[in-house]
Amino acid sequence: MSALVLVVPEVETLLADIRAEHDPAAKLGMPPHVTVLYPFASPKRLGPTERMALAELILGFPAMDLSFQRTARFPDVLWLAPEPVEPVLALADGLTAAFPKYPPYRGKFTTVIPHLTVAQAPAPVLDQLEPIVRARFAEPVRARADAVALFTTVEKRWVEVDRFRLG
Repeated sequence: MSALVLVVPEVETLLADIRAEHDPAAKLGMPPHVTVLYPFASPKRLGPTERMALAELILGFPAMDLSFQRTARFPDVLWLAPEPVEPVLALADGLTAAFPKYPPYRGKFTTVIPHLTVAQAPAPVLDQLEPIVRARFAEPVRARADAVALFTTVEKRWVEVDRFRLG
């Protein structure tokens, strides 16, 4: 299993305690991130030609200045919205078009919403966590995304295996 993500270390100090307890991906070594394409090809299947094509494609998209402040929810997920969302969507759409064998989330959702997962838990737990997260993000946290990281699972842990620069 692998994923292409925008790593967002700028939010780590504000979320480390919550993610450590309530985000399964964090427990498996995944840093705070916005998913661009998941699942993606196993790095073992990406030869030099495929990696070069991926690098060239990603380089065609500009680096992004993102802001994180607004919380939102899916039924069992509390997340932060990257703003502006349009460059993240453009990158995700470009990768999806270039790699149609890997539809986002295996095609499970008709609309993919870029987000940074804070917690996965039942609604009552999220109800308690959301005001805490809102208070921590009363001022927006700004982040510069200048690369797309390729993560894969190794012995049931997420490990970064490559980074591709944005233009």
